Amino acid sequence: MKLAISYALAQSTKLSVNGSVDISSTEIAKLIGKVFLQKSAVNLLSSCLDVPEFLWHSPDSFQTLYNRVIEYLELPARAELLNSRFSVLQEMLDMLRDHQ
Repeated sequence: MKLAISYALAQSTKLSVNGSVDISSTEIAKLIGKVFLQKSAVNLLSSCLDVPEFLWHSPDSFQTLYNRVIEYLELPARAELLNSRFSVLQEMLDMLRDHQ
């Protein structure tokens, strides 16, 4: 994934310097697909952050502990940050695709 991000950034830099990039429409489509898959994986993970069903019937202390761990690990904020970065990547790739 980091390679895809780096490649997109490098191509964007080439575009701003040279006015053109050496990347085919097929490669751009593949990168867009990779970004989509990674974003989907993050969103599936963040939906898994909902309170697990077994905690519904457990003592409140378990759910409190679960919530504290989620908060300590900053999982919702980290998922949101990843989503915003994926959006930036998507915009860059859309720009490259439109430039073709």
